[in-house]
Amino acid sequence: MLDDAGGGSVGAGPIDPKTQCCENGKIVSKVPIWICERPLHNPTWGYLGDKCSILLPKTKDLQHSYVCCNGPNQRCYGKQSKTPIGIDPITKKRITRETKKGDPIPIEPYQTGDCKMKMVCPSAKKKKCENPKAEHDYKALGQNCHKWAWRYVD
Repeated sequence: MLDDAGGGSVGAGPIDPKTQCCENGKIVSKVPIWICERPLHNPTWGYLGDKCSILLPKTKDLQHSYVCCNGPNQRCYGKQSKTPIGIDPITKKRITRETKKGDPIPIEPYQTGDCKMKMVCPSAKKKKCENPKAEHDYKALGQNCHKWAWRYVD
């Protein structure tokens, strides 16, 4: 029997790992998901942020990865280093803490990146697009936005 990532065969016959996967012992068709990357800066940084992003090399260390469910930059989610937990009643500023396992993955605030369509098992898309949760505590060098976005993708 196969897991969600393998090729080979499942009772009914051979499986094409590019277009099919095995879920619950059945062959199912893969579905599209979009993995997107954008510079770490955001539009609220204004002129300086725009100029810095042009000067910095385009590497994963200086990019943010996120997942889109309905097409390029449409209905997107991205794991962030901080999770909002409330508003300070005095300063009215957002209170955050490090993102922990089980925290909700928020809607991606800046859906402006370059996207690539990838085919994944339906269960993988469901994990990314229906009330997504952090599967691990956030770690800048390890369990970060890139690991979350690319998990379950061929």
